[in-house]
Amino acid sequence: MDNLPVELVLEIVESCPRNDLPSLCLTARFLYAIGNPILYKHVDLSIHNRGQVMIRPTDGFSQSSDSYWCTQVPAGSLLRQESFIAAVLGNPGLATLVKSFTWTLLRPHTKELIRNPLLGITPPGAISRRAILRIWDAFHRLTGVETLDLAWLSRDHGDPLADGYSNGLFPAAISIRLSGVMHYSFAASILYNNPAKLEHLELDNLQQVGKGCDHFLYRRTNHRQDYQQRPSVWNSEIRRYGSLLPFGSAGPMQNLLGPLIGRCPNLRALTLRKVGQRYHTEFPIESQAKDEDLYHEFALFINSVKHTLRHVVFEQGERTGRPPPPAAGDL
Repeated sequence: MDNLPVELVLEIVESCPRNDLPSLCLTARFLYAIGNPILYKHVDLSIHNRGQVMIRPTDGFSQSSDSYWCTQVPAGSLLRQESFIAAVLGNPGLATLVKSFTWTLLRPHTKELIRNPLLGITPPGAISRRAILRIWDAFHRLTGVETLDLAWLSRDHGDPLADGYSNGLFPAAISIRLSGVMHYSFAASILYNNPAKLEHLELDNLQQVGKGCDHFLYRRTNHRQDYQQRPSVWNSEIRRYGSLLPFGSAGPMQNLLGPLIGRCPNLRALTLRKVGQRYHTEFPIESQAKDEDLYHEFALFINSVKHTLRHVVFEQGERTGRPPPPAAGDL
C-alpha cells in the first residue's frame, strides 16, 4: 500500500470501518500518520445516547439512557475511555485532532471497575485523586472540539469527579449539548468560556446536584464579580429568600442561561428539554415555584437571541428517545 498515491490511501482509510481503523493505523508508520486525524476527529465514548434502557426487567421499569438511573456500565466502556485518556496524555498532539467529542462521565464504582488498575481503583471502589486529575487533564487539552455532547450521570452529591476540573473547558465549541446531573460550576466552566462562538445549544433535562455554593465558587475562581454573574434579575426566589437558597437542593438546573443573556450573538439553534409533572399534584409547591423561575429564565434568554435564532425546540413531558445533536457546520 505504501506505493499507492496518498489520495488513494486516504480514501481507503476514510472508508475503513470505524472499529477496524485503529488496527489499520498500526500496520504501518505512514498509515498511522494518515489515519490518526481521521481516527481522532470524531470521538464517541458515551453510553447516554442508547435510547430507553431497561433498569429492572422484573417489572419493566426503564429510563432514558441519559437519566441518572442508567449508571450501569457496559463491559469495556470505561476501559475504552481510559485508553483514550492515556493516548491523549501520552501524545498531546492527538488532543488537537478531536473535533467532535461525545462522552459520558460516570463514577466508577462497579465490581468490574474495582478490578481495573488503570483507573486507579482502590477497595472498596473509591477512585483515586490521580485518576480524577487525569480525566480533567485530558479534557483541558481538547481545545479544538467544535461539537460537544457531554452527560454526567451521578446522583452522588459527593461525587469524587467533582474535584479538580479547570475553568474554560472546550473553548472552541460551537455546538454544545449537556445532559444528566452535574455541578453548576462544571456546566458554567463550559458555557461561559466563549459564548460568542456558540451556534447550537441543547440543555437536555439538565439537573444540578444539591450543593449550595457551586455558583459562588465559580465566581470566585473565575474572578467574576460583575452583574452578569449575579442571577437576581430572572429568579424570584433570590429576590424573596436570598441568593443562596436556589442552589441548595437538587433538581432542574437554574440560573445557567441568565448569565448568557446578551452574550450569544451567533446562536442559531436552541433546544430546551425538561421533565414535566404528569398530573398537577406530582410536584410540591416549592418545585412549582422553581419551575416558574425556570420558565422566566428561558423566556428572557430566548428573547435575547430571537434575532439570530433559526431553530427552536422546547419540550416538556415524559423522557423519549431523540437523535444526537447536529455536528458543527450542519446547523
